[in-house]
Amino acid sequence: MALIKEYVPFIDFLMASIYNECIKGHVEGSIIVSKSSKKMSSANTSLTLKRNNRNKGLEVISNSLISQFVTSDVPHELRSPLYPIQASLGVLGILLIFFSFRIPLAFFAGALLLIIRRQWRKKTDAPSVAYREAIQALRRKQHAACIEALNRVMEYPKAPPFLLMVIASCHLEQENPAAAYNAYHRYFTSTSSSEWNNPVYWSSMENYLLLSLEKNQANTAMSVAQYLPESEEARQDARAWKSYYLGRLSYKLQRLDEAKLHFESVLNQQSLKALPALDAAYQLSLLNWQQGVIETAQQQLLAIQRQSPGYKNVSLLLEILKKPDPVFDPAYMD
Repeated sequence: MALIKEYVPFIDFLMASIYNECIKGHVEGSIIVSKSSKKMSSANTSLTLKRNNRNKGLEVISNSLISQFVTSDVPHELRSPLYPIQASLGVLGILLIFFSFRIPLAFFAGALLLIIRRQWRKKTDAPSVAYREAIQALRRKQHAACIEALNRVMEYPKAPPFLLMVIASCHLEQENPAAAYNAYHRYFTSTSSSEWNNPVYWSSMENYLLLSLEKNQANTAMSVAQYLPESEEARQDARAWKSYYLGRLSYKLQRLDEAKLHFESVLNQQSLKALPALDAAYQLSLLNWQQGVIETAQQQLLAIQRQSPGYKNVSLLLEILKKPDPVFDPAYMD
């Protein structure tokens, strides 16, 4: 029995492959690639959302958590005690299929055992079956089916919480940011910060922060931003990005002095040629304008314009600042 347990992942992979090849006739094995991955630079591999200038929306860029999920095996906490026995039944079915070149009828006997094992597992291991269905659906980019399967897994008391982030990613692929925010919010409000300290989760944390800014829900997001990893393993310029998000959230909460320190920290780490420094400078210029430091705001906007002509509404803001007593509009912050 111990030997069977050791080889359960390999056995399950082999059985799934044979079942698809011999019974269904095909295997869909491609790992999901997000719709904008071809546009992604090596410097931004963990950035999962970006603003679309045409419709001011958000689009998915990449999510390393998805790649990890579709290559994962069923977590042990989702398996019943009968799981190893079912695996041994599958081994017998595979062996019969392998020996069918000598005994043709063995193929049908082996296939029958695999079908029996599959139906048996559906009754005794519903969470693990749903987990595998979710992986297969995501490999085929069937995001609605993946969400439905993972929601069935989440009904199980021992379901891994990280699956909520996979559900959120699927909602983003369906261009449903409200549902994605709810799934992320459920995860980050039901787990402890010790579970977030994983570079693979950076993308999900970043998504949650961006969606929180979109929904003006900065309070909970601020507590999450504090735990963004600062290692280069998480993403390039991780410290600068962390300071940027803390600045954006502080500004949204109107903690102006705190936001100013964070934006200045970004600019101390990067030049305006890089992101997020360019937008940090933009946010800082708005903050200075809001605090009545008009000349400094103008100088910062001019520097942005020289570096990136046409960036956001910089030209319009410079024209407004030329007027006497220009009035700051909070809408400029978005």
